[in-house]
Amino acid sequence: MIPLHYTPRPPRPDDENPEYAATILRGDALADSAPSKAASLYERAFEMNPKYPEPLIRKTRLLARSNEERLVKEAQDDADRLVELFGDDTESHVTRGHIRERMNMYSDADGDYRTALEIDPDSAEAYRGRGFSLAALGEHEEAAEMYREAVRLRPDDPDSVARLCSELEELGMYREALNALLGYLPLDEGRNYDIYRHIGRVYGLLGDRERSFAKYVQSVRLNPPGADATPYAMRRYEEITDIRERLEGLDPSDPESFYAGGLALLWANWTDTGCDMLATGALLRPQAWAWGRLADERARYMDYTKAIECYRRALDLAREAAGPHGSAAVPRSYQDLWYARLIERLFNVGRFREVLEVGREAASLNMDHYNIEKYYNAVLEQMGSEPVDYDQVGGGWTVRHDV
Repeated sequence: MIPLHYTPRPPRPDDENPEYAATILRGDALADSAPSKAASLYERAFEMNPKYPEPLIRKTRLLARSNEERLVKEAQDDADRLVELFGDDTESHVTRGHIRERMNMYSDADGDYRTALEIDPDSAEAYRGRGFSLAALGEHEEAAEMYREAVRLRPDDPDSVARLCSELEELGMYREALNALLGYLPLDEGRNYDIYRHIGRVYGLLGDRERSFAKYVQSVRLNPPGADATPYAMRRYEEITDIRERLEGLDPSDPESFYAGGLALLWANWTDTGCDMLATGALLRPQAWAWGRLADERARYMDYTKAIECYRRALDLAREAAGPHGSAAVPRSYQDLWYARLIERLFNVGRFREVLEVGREAASLNMDHYNIEKYYNAVLEQMGSEPVDYDQVGGGWTVRHDV
């Protein structure tokens, strides 16, 4: 979670070497288009004036966003160098914390953030970082407290507000989540349409269908394209505007409207709001197919932990529908597929004991799909009947993506 909105302190002027600030600014100009060149310029600026950490912070954070293993390793080394050289600097510890998060070293990252807060108890970025690491470690109450502090210090930061909302939802504290979102709105001045998606989701959790639907609709919009807009931008604007107008004609009191809206948005690749609307519909009027579709969407974006939860809900509803009081049986082919995808995702994230449990359950129900047997046998052959699960924290699978 290397924050893209991070703004380092401005370069300090150096009377002995006026090229110092200019070199940093040249690095800033190349950061997006030529990151390796930008990193070299930052390093050169640091060599010019090694009394100040700013250019090294810029370099470290830039490299940490790379997908190249070599550059990420260099960022790790630079983060250690930052802390060694500037142990009393808050942002040096925060920078290393972000990079340790990237490596799924959440306990170590939490230590960096704690040190940063000892140096500067008013660092909103350190509170936000601690919240992220604690959430990954499953410490949701503590994570929520960190995000509360981040929002107190930076009430205009939509990322902290959204993550606080996410943790409060995890704890079932929906009213506080709603208050945090509504408190942010006057500071946003209507620029961040996505905040309405979060508000819609929380209203749904509170059972307020009409407000939930209205806020979802409010989030489905794009700013009008300018005169120099590309044909694609124009088409996309018209597509989303058309969907919003169709949503405005639906009955917000009917759960089927949430289903219709969610599917229309997913079809248009407006994924976050589409998933949230579909999930709200599935809470208001549970249907197996909806949870199955949500599971597939989560898996498509590699949010396997959430996908696993959704596949389980789909299968639970399918079994209920097949019971003596079930109203409509779910096609067997769907159940086969959900079991297969569930067992594959469990295998992907190293929950091997559950792979065996689900495999046995599927066999007892005569489910028939190649992947069920494939992954079940893979665990038995590689690890035996009592496998050891993979470290969920070390693997990064505890991190919430849906904010």
